[in-house]
Amino acid sequence: MSNCIVYGADLEKTVPLAELVTQYADFKLLPQVREFKTLLNVINSTAIDLLFIFDDIDPISPFDILPLLQKETAVVVISETEKLAFRCFEQTQIIDYLLAPITTKRFLITLSRYHRDLKSQSQYPENHKEQSYLFVNTNKKNKRINFRDILFIESLKDYVTIKTTYYDYIVHSNLLNFTNLLPKHDFIRIHKRFTVAKNQIQSISSTVIEIGAHVLPIGRTYKNRVLQLVTGEFSQENPNDINESETD
Repeated sequence: MSNCIVYGADLEKTVPLAELVTQYADFKLLPQVREFKTLLNVINSTAIDLLFIFDDIDPISPFDILPLLQKETAVVVISETEKLAFRCFEQTQIIDYLLAPITTKRFLITLSRYHRDLKSQSQYPENHKEQSYLFVNTNKKNKRINFRDILFIESLKDYVTIKTTYYDYIVHSNLLNFTNLLPKHDFIRIHKRFTVAKNQIQSISSTVIEIGAHVLPIGRTYKNRVLQLVTGEFSQENPNDINESETD
């Protein structure tokens, strides 16, 4: 059974969330925490699988807590505003961002996301390193490309350009087929011409994504899916299974 803890300064906010956990989740709910010192003691003495943390814990922020946690601990940040949403998205350990007050429907989405991520991790645990790269044929050579080095992939009709941290590679493939070779939880299609690495995204607006010096357009077909990266409200369909004939 997974250990879960709720951390926040205001009992009027934390108690309803704890009740949702008790009612709908198969977790061992640890005693609620209001003081940072107490949280540190829990972190150092207990394996925490899921941490719900409110942003009212001044002067400490949720981002100050992340380095103190075990890397296996999943984190959900709760706030009354959207101001931290983009920054939370940049942290891979933060699996969701909730706006208070939290509805039952939205809590269940978070719960589903936690279990989905847990299942995904269980599929790759020991052999994850073996699945962290692929070989592509370019310039008559088979080149190894690590997934973590990919910034984005751009379609060039019958070819794609793989833009990485170090080099660009041109490969004979269409974007849909190449995207399907990538880990679906790490990459997302944003346009009929572009697939991007989620952990390389620096900012998202309603029309563009920024990755380093690159400003990439978000296609109309993909807009809702891309913006869901911020809200965390994912639907069940595969984001890459979109008709190639659709135009932006």
